[in-house]
Amino acid sequence: MLAVLLVSGLVATLPDGPAPRSRPAPGPAENPLMAEGPPVLPEPGSGRSPAPSRADGPPCPTGQRVAASPVRAPLTVGPRGRFRTIQAAVDAATAGDTIEIAGGTYREVVTIRRSGRPGAPLTVRARAGERVTLDGRGALPATSGSARGLITLDGRQYVRLSGLTVTNSRRHGIYAGFASHVVVENSEVSYAADGGILIGDGSDVVLTCNRVHHNNAAARTGNIGAAANEGITLFNVRDFTIAYNRVYANDEEGIDVKNGTRGGAIHHNDVYGNNGPNVYVDGASDVRIHSNRIYGARGPTKAGIGLAVESGGTARGVDIYNNVIYGNPGGGVDFWIGHYADVQVFHNTIYRNGRAAIRAIGGAASDSAARGNIAYGNPLPRVPGFVLESNLTADPKFVDLTRGDVRLRRGSAAIDAGSRKTAPATDITGAARPAGVAPDLGAYEFR
Repeated sequence: MLAVLLVSGLVATLPDGPAPRSRPAPGPAENPLMAEGPPVLPEPGSGRSPAPSRADGPPCPTGQRVAASPVRAPLTVGPRGRFRTIQAAVDAATAGDTIEIAGGTYREVVTIRRSGRPGAPLTVRARAGERVTLDGRGALPATSGSARGLITLDGRQYVRLSGLTVTNSRRHGIYAGFASHVVVENSEVSYAADGGILIGDGSDVVLTCNRVHHNNAAARTGNIGAAANEGITLFNVRDFTIAYNRVYANDEEGIDVKNGTRGGAIHHNDVYGNNGPNVYVDGASDVRIHSNRIYGARGPTKAGIGLAVESGGTARGVDIYNNVIYGNPGGGVDFWIGHYADVQVFHNTIYRNGRAAIRAIGGAASDSAARGNIAYGNPLPRVPGFVLESNLTADPKFVDLTRGDVRLRRGSAAIDAGSRKTAPATDITGAARPAGVAPDLGAYEFR
């Protein structure tokens, strides 16, 4: 059998309300694929070029072995393969099979009708080192048909998509309703009329090392109602990881976790140039947003991170830390509509956003706090329901702001100004805090 390796100083404002509580210092990565030591993912197939440096994207981790079960020889697709179409191979596959696709452009809609099982996922992947493109240009999928994505896996479980380029869909790029135990990795999803990737009404979802861009094309003329969903959408999903992706130039939100989504992390992504907010948390609870670069939303009032409960009621439990958030026309972090409780915004570097570092423009918060942030070049007004404590609004002495290097220089007032009780265990680079007598403010620890 074959085995597959898968893939002017510090600001402190204390509003009326409960005393701030300390939180356990969060640790580094939460991606379940990375639970056993340094993270590593399989060699990219074709959907993604070799992992970029942090200069042009998040560093896609490499080197970790992901537990894999013995499998049969791959079902091959291509001119010299056993199957001529991806759909034919998918229809012949059973749990534990790997469908390996030769490089080339495939003009077809793929509907996955079978599931894997625990320890034996159904894997659809590009042949290593080759570019596999599913191209819906012109007609695919039909807007009146049941397939809501160029790849559709409604109701499926234990499915892994790896190294694929999915482009020019007339609907979504990848669509998975009522789907659980789904991994999409090392892939590129672009130019869909609706959202890029949507997974809904399921659990255990991992989206990692993907490029998701220029989706929601139907909204490009400014009619946002013409395109369904967002660049990446999780709808009522429990237990998720969205990590090491580049999500940009989508004509709706970049990453949207919404409608009861809960219990997951959004980390180590670059999210930029989307209509915005770049990251949107809408009625989702128990979400950790950390170690991302979030910048340059395009909409004239859009935030870096937006929180709302559009359906009404209260959502709770959002931790926002170790992020660099800048250049968004709205706030760095905005509360838009509805009510959020227990939102903790700590040790972020938030600078030069258009309206404010943190603001409430219609939404409300309670039992929440902003501590240990650098909020430079944008106001940090009092936010009802928020404790504002030990946030630096004076010049933090960045290394080189004109070049976007917002690490700290020696002599910065942010150095050693934080608290061990509330600081994260690491900074945005994964380096341990504190390096000195106390943690530094902002996303970077001075060394």
